[in-house]
Amino acid sequence: MVEETAPPVAPSISIRCIVAMEAVRTSQDLSADAVAALVKRWHDALSGLPEATVASGAESVLASCPDTAAALGAVIEARRWAARSGHGAHYRAAMHEGLVGRSSVLIGIDSALCRETLRSAHAGQILVTGTCEDLVRRALPIGYVLRDVGERQLKACNVPMRLYELAEGSEPADAPTQADGHTPGAIRLLLVEDDRMLREALASLLRLDPEFDLVGTAPNGRRGVDLALALKPDVALMDIEMPEMNGIEATRRIRQALPETQVLILTKFGDDESVFDAIRAGALGYMLKDAGIDEIGRVVRAIHRREGYISPALVPRVMQEFARISRAGEETRALYAELSRREIEVLELLGAGMRNRAIADKLFISEKTVKNHISSILAKLQVNDRTAAALIARDHGLGRSSQ
Repeated sequence: MVEETAPPVAPSISIRCIVAMEAVRTSQDLSADAVAALVKRWHDALSGLPEATVASGAESVLASCPDTAAALGAVIEARRWAARSGHGAHYRAAMHEGLVGRSSVLIGIDSALCRETLRSAHAGQILVTGTCEDLVRRALPIGYVLRDVGERQLKACNVPMRLYELAEGSEPADAPTQADGHTPGAIRLLLVEDDRMLREALASLLRLDPEFDLVGTAPNGRRGVDLALALKPDVALMDIEMPEMNGIEATRRIRQALPETQVLILTKFGDDESVFDAIRAGALGYMLKDAGIDEIGRVVRAIHRREGYISPALVPRVMQEFARISRAGEETRALYAELSRREIEVLELLGAGMRNRAIADKLFISEKTVKNHISSILAKLQVNDRTAAALIARDHGLGRSSQ
């Protein structure tokens, strides 16, 4: 018989953390009364989670709530309680995140995925699916880690599901393990993207390509830098707008620390400033997110070969900017050819806003000589006053270093 409790709210569908716990009867030493006590304890604990919906069976409990951190705490405490009761080897659990109804946790494909993940866990094991990996990592208490146990094909899912084991330990939570399934010789990729659903979808597609080895994913730039330093990927796929640290700064830090790691910006932003900021930060490629997975794969391979790439839609604007820079350079060279070395020094100080007396003191010349130089500068530049000359200096990059 299934008992289900829910808060008095209107039925709705939302993304929630789903938890499944089960008492595994591997021998006769686990009595029916012991099982009933375990299930009741788990049911009561999960019912106390915020906005929780809980369903209990004879040997298992299925629950959902919007707070992944709170659900993780309940899972860990349930295992501790089972261990204190002498039944730690009979406890197994699973955590998954997906769409579920607040009126019932028993309905929906994501609930089925969580139950199937639970059945694939052995006694004493807690499995976490890739859908809630990042949220669980953020909430991990000291002394607990997530270990990648590879992909498994679940009946309720069309693509293989990446699974992680929640275990006690002290090694870095993102350190690769012997069971991580990495492919020797493949291009090692790091994916940094704050949109969880997009990150998980793109990660699943990248893992389908045998030429790629996705060694890690990160939800923000700061975590991306940490993982890059630890895992040393060949190519990092980087979003721009992210919490804690944006992709431009993350790219700059990764390129400074790891010159062999190339960065491909993968973003929805196609504005000129973002493109040139990324290039200045050291990114070798800039790609818009509307590209298909085949095109992304092709560009990743090109980036790995040290071949630069910019989305075709952005090429005209990039060429216009390079043309503008080239014209500015030609104008600056023409300016330098027109003026003497001393006049350029005076013009630079004019651009910095200095008065005649200050310029004279700076250059160790008389104020009268400064005035003569300024008159010559105005004539050569064909302007009427020192303010116009100072503006020209600023336009050509003069004066900033003297401020």
